[in-house]
Amino acid sequence: MRTAYDPNSKIKDFKVNNSPADWAAYGGHQGLSDYLEQIAKAQILAG
Repeated sequence: MRTAYDPNSKIKDFKVNNSPADWAAYGGHQGLSDYLEQIAKAQILAG
C-alpha cells in the first residue's frame, strides 16, 4: 500500500533518536506505528 506522500520512515529525530513509528506508538497510534515500521523495513530492503 502506498500513500499519496511516502514518508522516509528511516529518518530519526536526532534530539531523542526516535523514528516516526516510535512517535506514533508514543502517541497511542499503534496501527500507524505498525504501518510506518512496515514502510521502514521495505525502504531498507529497497536500498
